[in-house]
Amino acid sequence: MADLRLSGVVGWEITADKVDSFLKDNKDDEITVYINSPGGDVFEGLEVYNLLRASGKKVTTVLTGLSASMGSIIFLAGDERIAMTGSLYMVHKPSSMAWGDANDLKKSAEVLDKVQESLEAIYKERAGISDISDYINNETWWGVSEMTDKGIANSDKHVEFKLDEEERKEEDLATIEELRAQLEAEKIKNQTLTEENEKAELEKQIADLKKTNEDIENAAKVVQEPKAVENPSTAGDISVEIKAKEIADKMIADFKKEHSEAILAAETKEVEDSKIVKPTGYASASKY
Repeated sequence: MADLRLSGVVGWEITADKVDSFLKDNKDDEITVYINSPGGDVFEGLEVYNLLRASGKKVTTVLTGLSASMGSIIFLAGDERIAMTGSLYMVHKPSSMAWGDANDLKKSAEVLDKVQESLEAIYKERAGISDISDYINNETWWGVSEMTDKGIANSDKHVEFKLDEEERKEEDLATIEELRAQLEAEKIKNQTLTEENEKAELEKQIADLKKTNEDIENAAKVVQEPKAVENPSTAGDISVEIKAKEIADKMIADFKKEHSEAILAAETKEVEDSKIVKPTGYASASKY
C-alpha cells in the first residue's frame, strides 16, 4: 500500500499535479492519504478530490490534524475515512475577492452560491449530511466523535506509521556507516595525539641529556685546569691530585659515552617519526 501526505494550503503545498504524479508513479491497488489542511483554492481542491475518486484504487484518507474548508472536501475522497485523536473538521461558506460595479459584485455572489451548491452535493453524497447547508452557513466545527456521528469519519481503525523493510534497512546501514566513520576518526585522532605526546617526551629527554652533558663538560674543564705549585714541599700532594684527576677523567668519559648514545637513539627516533605522513582529514559519512 502506497502512502501520500497532503499537508498545507490547497493550491500551494497541496496541488493536483502532486496527486496526479503520485497516482501515475504508484501501481498499488490501495493507497492511504494523510491530510492536514486549513483549506485553500476551491477549484484546485475539487481537482484533487476528483483525481482520488477516479483513481480506480481503494483510497483511505486519514485526518492527522485539521481538515477545514477545501481540506474537508479532500478528506471525503476516501472510501475509508479515519479521524485521528484530537483532529478537527470545519465547514463554512466559500469566499473570494471581488472588484467592479454592482453588476460585477452580484455576479461574483452568484458564482459563490453555485460553488457552495457543488460542495454541498459532495457532503451529502459522501457523508449523508442532508442539512449541510445550515452547518455551512454558520461555520461549523466538529471533533472526532461528532465526525463519526455525522458519517464524515466512517472507520475507527488504529493508524500506525511504519517504515517498510527496505527503508528500515537503508536507515540501519546509514547508521552503521556513520558509526564506522566516527570510530575511524577517533582512531586517527588517538594515534595523532599519541605520536605528538611521544615526540614531546623525546624532545624533553634530549634536552635533559644535553643539559647533563654540558654540566659534565663544565666540570671536566674545572678538573683539567692546571694548578701552579706554590711550595715544592707539596710535591707529594700534587701526585695524589694527578691520580685523582685521572680517575675523574675516566668516570667523566664513561658517563659522556652513555649519555651520547642515549641522545643519538632519541634523535634518530625523532627523525623517523617526522617522516610519518600525518592525516589531513577524517573519513565522514553522511547519512541521507
